[in-house]
Amino acid sequence: ATNPKGILVEFYAPWCGHCKKLAPEFAKAASELVGLEEPLHLGMVDATEERALAEKYGVRGFPTLKFFKNSEPAEYEGGRTAKDIVAYMKKKTGPPATLVESTGVLDKIKSSSDVVVTGYFPDMTSAEYKVFVEVADRIDEYEFFYATDKEVIPLAKANSVVLFKKFDEERNDLELTATTTAEELNNFIT
Repeated sequence: ATNPKGILVEFYAPWCGHCKKLAPEFAKAASELVGLEEPLHLGMVDATEERALAEKYGVRGFPTLKFFKNSEPAEYEGGRTAKDIVAYMKKKTGPPATLVESTGVLDKIKSSSDVVVTGYFPDMTSAEYKVFVEVADRIDEYEFFYATDKEVIPLAKANSVVLFKKFDEERNDLELTATTTAEELNNFIT
């Protein structure tokens, strides 16, 4: 099956205990995802029946979950609960970063997550914004948000990334330039 947004596929074996444990969570996630306004899909492959397919994608143990987008596989390394699977699929198939238009919304986001990655970009055509989106698309562990209004992220400079954390310094800022690389931003965040 192909889906332009992507699909998460579980390679399983009928005799596998871990697969049986994952089954109800995977089914629950599938129900929730198919009921979205823009439905997302999960797939299952019995690797004992489809050996060639499992071999093609390097499946060595069970269950193995792989996310496919444009026929390109990526290892799924997320949690095994329905909630984790749904969050992962929304992150991987939605926009890499979400626009935040008020400090109230940002405060709610910050209170519900241990780490929040935000950026203030007055010009969404800038090289800095493009690097931010590229990194947001790469990193699955955190959600990324951005603002185009400087009032939304207090004390943020234009074209900067602010990392809000519930530990350590609680806030780290990085001012981006037109020459900041995705690797540099990735290192700052992780």
